[in-house]
Amino acid sequence: MPMILGWVVIGNFNVERNAATLHLLSSLMAIYVACIGVAEIVLKQDLLPLPGSELLTAGSLPRPNGPFYTNDAFALIGLITFFLLLFLRNLLGEKLSFWRQVLHDIGLVSSLAMAVMPMFRSDVIALMVILVIATLSERRPSKRLAGSALFVLCLLAVLLFRILVPDAYSDRSRPENVYGRLAQQIQTWQVFSGHPILGVGLGNFTEVVAGDTRYYWFYSNIRSVDSPHNTLGGILAETGILGFIPYVSAQVILLLTFWRLRAERSPNKRLAWTYFLYIFLGYWIHGMGETSGYLSDVNLWFAFSIAIVYKYSMTAEVSSGNPVATRRAVAQEFAY
Repeated sequence: MPMILGWVVIGNFNVERNAATLHLLSSLMAIYVACIGVAEIVLKQDLLPLPGSELLTAGSLPRPNGPFYTNDAFALIGLITFFLLLFLRNLLGEKLSFWRQVLHDIGLVSSLAMAVMPMFRSDVIALMVILVIATLSERRPSKRLAGSALFVLCLLAVLLFRILVPDAYSDRSRPENVYGRLAQQIQTWQVFSGHPILGVGLGNFTEVVAGDTRYYWFYSNIRSVDSPHNTLGGILAETGILGFIPYVSAQVILLLTFWRLRAERSPNKRLAWTYFLYIFLGYWIHGMGETSGYLSDVNLWFAFSIAIVYKYSMTAEVSSGNPVATRRAVAQEFAY
């Protein structure tokens, strides 16, 4: 379904004509979901429970999942939305009404809140890595200084979080979390080694290792968590080489497709490359610590967002008033 959605967007969606509407709806969505997350933290209750889902906590602080099945989806959709809104803001140009600018700012803050409220270390790391990349790639000294100041502000925010909510900070920074994940990677490799061609079956990892002492692994006396907690590891163990190679190849081809935009002199294509990179890094840095690649809602939003970015790179320099020229440009890109 994500692939089909991306294909439909690339083939039919006019990004420039609909940028304002898409920006409006994405901002409202981020505000709506962030408000649910804040309410869940304050009330300490899952306000929109789904069958089998649960509201996790870090110390005494809830880790909201909002209208989604997991807090993974809540955080990662927020992270992707943050960069999608920044991309769409670039398309809208400098002349925005006061209220549209206010909505953008609130939507941006809301999407960032979505990304950090579930307290995933991977999302904080992703944001700081992307901030460093953005700062170093900026040529203007004032922008570099602003990026450096923002990086320091992020560090201060982490310190403030430690002071204000020490039990939650302690829960999310315990070395046992890291040791358990390291032990888990060994367990995942052992499961793959026993089923290298076809794997143990999609979604069967936990069932296979449960109660089987052959798969018990420890690091610094901390046992593996019996769940891949790594998208690539999960795909490798559950689908084997026959599933892993096509999956990784698809991601590499996707990256290379956007990489060639980087070499273009067109500022529009460079803009597309930049925001694809941010979305891609956010998706995969998170995916190295969680099996977020299994989440259908995340994959739909990820595919939709990068398809929007790519479609803009295809048609930005083609006159929107000439549909024949637009179709030719799209056809040429598909042929390539």
